[in-house]
Amino acid sequence: MRALSSDHDPAPSSTCELRTTLVRYITDVEIRSDRMYRFALAPAALWRQLLRVEDYPSWWPWVRRFDANALASGDVWRCTIQPPLPYALRCSLQLGAVIAPKLIEADVSGDLSGWARLEFREVAEPDQPAATDVRLVAVLAAASAPVRIASRLFPRLAHWGHDWVLDTAARQFATAVALDPL
Repeated sequence: MRALSSDHDPAPSSTCELRTTLVRYITDVEIRSDRMYRFALAPAALWRQLLRVEDYPSWWPWVRRFDANALASGDVWRCTIQPPLPYALRCSLQLGAVIAPKLIEADVSGDLSGWARLEFREVAEPDQPAATDVRLVAVLAAASAPVRIASRLFPRLAHWGHDWVLDTAARQFATAVALDPL
């Protein structure tokens, strides 16, 4: 007879239960983001830059592969992301709502699964040049077995890699558009 504790799951009693417990253990890693970035461009000018999907690989050299036709609802973007970690992430982004210059929504699949949303808001401050606040809200989870295991065993590293990609992308985008304004 096994003793059951109200604080913990019971110990697995069979190989099947052990497998189920391990799968549950390695699949529940989720990273939630709610970040704000300010860009020194009005929303329409920022949007014109974002339409240049063919330039994305030059802005972000850690994006090893990027296949996209346009920043348009229904388009599917495929990419391989190489953060400074010992693995690359392969993802597809199915663009949902794309409303210029207000909103981009995408479903993410591949090594990661979840969704992301970018909201654009004009910043109007007296005696200041035009600017746009971009809010990124996302919920992503490791989907492929190797990434699930790595993110479960090293959650701080997974979070650090996630944050590095977001912050580096924002910084490099700001630099690229400042050097090559439309």
